[in-house]
Amino acid sequence: MTLDRTPAAGRSRAPQALRQSSLRESNLAALVAAVCRADVPPSRADLATELSVTRATASRLADELVDAGILDEVTREQVGPGRPARPLMGGERIVGLGLSVDTERLVVRAVDLRGRVVVERSCPTPPGDASAVLEALGSLADEVESSLEGRIVVGAGVAVPGVVADRSLLVRAPNLGWSEVDVPSHLPLVAGRRAVVCNEADLAAAVEAQPSPGRAGAWSDFVLVTAGVGVGGAVVAGGRVVEGEHGAAGEIGHVCVDPH
Repeated sequence: MTLDRTPAAGRSRAPQALRQSSLRESNLAALVAAVCRADVPPSRADLATELSVTRATASRLADELVDAGILDEVTREQVGPGRPARPLMGGERIVGLGLSVDTERLVVRAVDLRGRVVVERSCPTPPGDASAVLEALGSLADEVESSLEGRIVVGAGVAVPGVVADRSLLVRAPNLGWSEVDVPSHLPLVAGRRAVVCNEADLAAAVEAQPSPGRAGAWSDFVLVTAGVGVGGAVVAGGRVVEGEHGAAGEIGHVCVDPH
């Protein structure tokens, strides 16, 4: 039997500190989500009402997020007397990178928290195996990152035309001739991070379900079908992409069909 030798005062403070930290993070996340999904840029007073917090709390959280570049203040025309409101929008400095591999082209684009494309670069898919193609994709991502002029890259995702397992392993991509490729291990780090790998149709469906970060699209339940060099598909239910047990939900191009 071992004894907990932490002083009683220490034991009482740690859970309280944890709860306060979790509450703060939850409130920050809720405020960012409220700003991103708003049709009209909300003020701090608007956010206080929507989130059922005091104006002082909403203002303090908003100031912290503005200082971090996660939110931006924008101007709004003043229509009456009094101090003008300072509406908030998703930050221009925060971007995510989207990388795409196809049979003909490689594409990399940076998108900010308002859902706007900041930078985009593309090039023909080079000949060679998966290692050569993914190395070229990494170089293209480096080119995009170097042109972002002080913006902060918070993550990267790779769209591939095939079945993906565990957000990293490309199980099979017939059009590319790839099988069992651990994409992140062949792809140089993007902004110091390993990229997340997903099926291209799933990502296309995710964009339809959420055209910009935090803002729901016109449909919450639908099936998306893609047709190009190959046939793909994705299922969205309740605004979320259904991946299935093996990551192949909606992949109608991989369904065997008996013509009789």
